[in-house]
Amino acid sequence: MESIVFFYIACLIFGMVFIKNRILGLTVASAGYILAAIDFYSEKMMDSHINYFVLNRMDWTMLEMAPTVVPQYFYGGIIVTCLVLVLHSRLHRRMREKPIKHIWARRALFGASVIAIATSSTTSAYGNIALQIKENYEYKQMSMEEICKTMGMVGDYREIDDVQATAGKNIVVIYCESLERNFLNQEDFPKEMSQLHRLEQSGWHTYDNYQCLYGSGWTVGSLYATQTSMPTIFGGQNKKVFNVTSKTQAVSYAGILKKAGYQNLFLSNSYLDFAGTGDILRTFGYTTLGPEDFVGRFEETKWGFHDRELFALAKEEFRRLSESGQPFNLTMLTVDTHGPEGFPDDSLRDRIDADIPSDSHEFAVASLDYLLGDFVSFIESQPNGKDTVIIIMGDHLLMRSEFDSSVVTKLKKAPRTILLMSNRKIEGFGYQDMIAYYDMPGIILRLAEVKHNVRFMPDLVPDLSEQYVRDNEGLFTALNLKLME
Repeated sequence: MESIVFFYIACLIFGMVFIKNRILGLTVASAGYILAAIDFYSEKMMDSHINYFVLNRMDWTMLEMAPTVVPQYFYGGIIVTCLVLVLHSRLHRRMREKPIKHIWARRALFGASVIAIATSSTTSAYGNIALQIKENYEYKQMSMEEICKTMGMVGDYREIDDVQATAGKNIVVIYCESLERNFLNQEDFPKEMSQLHRLEQSGWHTYDNYQCLYGSGWTVGSLYATQTSMPTIFGGQNKKVFNVTSKTQAVSYAGILKKAGYQNLFLSNSYLDFAGTGDILRTFGYTTLGPEDFVGRFEETKWGFHDRELFALAKEEFRRLSESGQPFNLTMLTVDTHGPEGFPDDSLRDRIDADIPSDSHEFAVASLDYLLGDFVSFIESQPNGKDTVIIIMGDHLLMRSEFDSSVVTKLKKAPRTILLMSNRKIEGFGYQDMIAYYDMPGIILRLAEVKHNVRFMPDLVPDLSEQYVRDNEGLFTALNLKLME
């Protein structure tokens, strides 16, 4: 934090004191502020200095979300920017009227500002971005075979046209917005998760160390990563994945299921055109249904409609898919537990413990818990329900800070991981073993007993880890883009 402040002050001094041209001086000072502000927000929101991956996520979609998800930073940023503009104007006028004339004072200020800029971690971060742009350009010129070889893959990446698969069991996957493992901690959340505790007691399996890791820690990133086993890293061409309009050769577990004769249905109660969510899922072989398909049928919320209606639709679709005679994969994405405080549904007040305040994030979590328990009970009551594989998992950690959320204060009492539960045991993993997003496609297919000839990233890269992904970000960018051609 201090490094970012010193970087800005150094740019301010350099532009105001040593550049005589008024416009150029103001430009340098303002550019310093903008670069420092971007780095500041990256540290606060992503827990790291600005990098190429984060920079490419800062688009109009994130700006649209900011007033709702991080209102204190969004409106605080507007206020601070206005104050900085006033500061720049007044300081520049003062420096023109009363410049620093003492030669040693000027030399000292010049030297200090240059050293502060040169040694700042903010400068280093932007320097690394420039190097990564160069590296990504070089990797982009490689062929698919060269990329795989440079990544150290054991074998070739099998593209979707080469996939062979045979069907297994029916599948229900429920992506739950911002649902963390620590919500199951009864000391801090004694009444919020009664239904999921019931499932644990009835024989369901809960995994303590599921993580989305680098390149997947937001909703769309999680969807892409857990479908394909690859990070959602596309360099400066995020729209290649966020607004897909052409066929992809990327292999997803849904694509494998389609090859095996499954019906893939994706249900969401948040708008499918947001960040290209619908495009991604349709590209992977899903039929999609979202708020755009039910205009006027449900009460509208900020993101679409409430989770209650989503689960009601899921019951209808489960029945329809079951009666079709084809194997199916029903995938859902909830939204009412989205930050900053969730979107509590008053219609569920009589289903939630009276001690949980109606306007709280905890109420939204308890509502989701109730709906999950009710939906699982519904599935188990159906003729094919006992034989259906069900996976419940969060999409990412709750994107809040202790500064503005008492829920995060409680969640941070233990290492924060994402909730992952299944009605069948995941073979090959202990309950405390780390499970990463890149393990999920293979896990889901194994649980459903689907046979296929695909090797996902954990099979192709023996030393696959979060650090490996960070170290090879440019190669993953090149690979993702090649598969979208």
